[in-house]
Amino acid sequence: MILVAAGLLVALAVFYFLRSRGEKKPTDANASPALDALVVDAIERELAQSVLDGATDRERANLKKTLLGTDADVDMVSKLERALRSVDLEFIRLAQEADAELNVTVAYENGKTMKTTRRITMQDMPRTVRENFEKNAITRAFQSWQPPWQR
Repeated sequence: MILVAAGLLVALAVFYFLRSRGEKKPTDANASPALDALVVDAIERELAQSVLDGATDRERANLKKTLLGTDADVDMVSKLERALRSVDLEFIRLAQEADAELNVTVAYENGKTMKTTRRITMQDMPRTVRENFEKNAITRAFQSWQPPWQR
């Protein structure tokens, strides 16, 4: 009797484990891999100069991997945490066009700021921003960008 109960308990545990593995993680409506790549591309050169102070190619590659979250280096993360205050995004919907403008503003702990502008497609925007543009007929949206290690 005890063996039957233990067998049922194990079978139930296996069932719930397999069922939970099949579930998809909810996607972050503010995240977009394409957006992350655009932001990293926009700020990588500036960060290599300001945070790493004349980085080598290897250090720049390490910086890029850390910012993308593919291979976060603990030392690089701590350097970035000490140097960066915030990364803010401004999306501007362009009239009569399917594209938008992305302004990336990096604020450093020492008070310095850096701003860069990119043109992006609507598909590269976070879902919440796209929906906001469509539903509310707005032309600007603002959002903070969080590095992968802070999400």
